[in-house]
Amino acid sequence: MYSTKSIAKIKRLLEEYIKIGGFPEALKFGRVYLQTIYRDIVERDVIMRHNIREVQAIKELALYLLSNFSREITYSKLKNVIGLKDVHTIRNFVGYLEDAYLIFQLKRFSPKLKSQILSPRKVYAIDSGIINSVAFRPTRNMGRLLENIVFVGILRRISYSFFTTS
Repeated sequence: MYSTKSIAKIKRLLEEYIKIGGFPEALKFGRVYLQTIYRDIVERDVIMRHNIREVQAIKELALYLLSNFSREITYSKLKNVIGLKDVHTIRNFVGYLEDAYLIFQLKRFSPKLKSQILSPRKVYAIDSGIINSVAFRPTRNMGRLLENIVFVGILRRISYSFFTTS
């Protein structure tokens, strides 16, 4: 049985994790550190590595995806939002952001492969601290933040079990 004091401590630590995220250095350096990580991922790991000419477009896309974490996306809608002409460019840009571990995409389950390919995907961010320090959020959506944290936690467990059983 947990005491009221220990329950309050657990809730406070969860609230802190939701706000700051999982990067240990963020406890010491705060939002500035998380904003620096985000900027480095977008500029160095994506723009410079892939020699992207549409710099503003990929920055807007990264910010848009982080601001719409735990929501469904389609490449054609992203194309219209960002203002690029080609869906393939959007698909590549999202892939680059995913390869840099800033975001993850989850396909909707269906027993039919065609349905999986054509259905919208959900996008998740690597860390709730980055979401809170960078993304545009007029309201605090605790449900979506918790969904994002659970997704990343499951992803870590899958990755961990993959490497320990090999």
